[in-house]
Amino acid sequence: MNALNICICGEAGQGLVTVGQLLSKSLVRTGYHIVVTQSYQSRIRGGHNAFYIRVSPAPVAAPADDIDVLVTLNEEGIVLHREEMAPDGWVLCDAAYGKSGERVLSIPYAEIGEGGEFLNIAAFAVIGALLGLDAHFMGEMVREAFGKKGNPATMEKNLSVLE
Repeated sequence: MNALNICICGEAGQGLVTVGQLLSKSLVRTGYHIVVTQSYQSRIRGGHNAFYIRVSPAPVAAPADDIDVLVTLNEEGIVLHREEMAPDGWVLCDAAYGKSGERVLSIPYAEIGEGGEFLNIAAFAVIGALLGLDAHFMGEMVREAFGKKGNPATMEKNLSVLE
């Protein structure tokens, strides 16, 4: 993989920090170097948040300006980050917010994520697969993250969405 600047965005409360941390840890543990930045519009549910990950096979010291891959969990993310997109960047969005086409890949996040409750894990599954992360390894990352929270049912639902 070449160096990429990934932005995962959506509303506060959609689990962006969880998916950002899962992806960040997965990339580091597979040997990549990362720089992470976050922006919060509001900590109250509904404000727009973004989790940026710059990933590279070589050491990186600072975030990049242009977004190569925008993973948005709401329609607002497309509008807010359009100007930050690299000329050859890709948008991964829910099928409800955009149709697949030039540089847009629409994903049925809501369908994969059981009606929206697990959108963040659906996004983790898609971006992880596109980056070539091993599915079994991603499952282990989910077990590690959600096993600590002590709710086996939630962990199993997350694993089901990941598959």
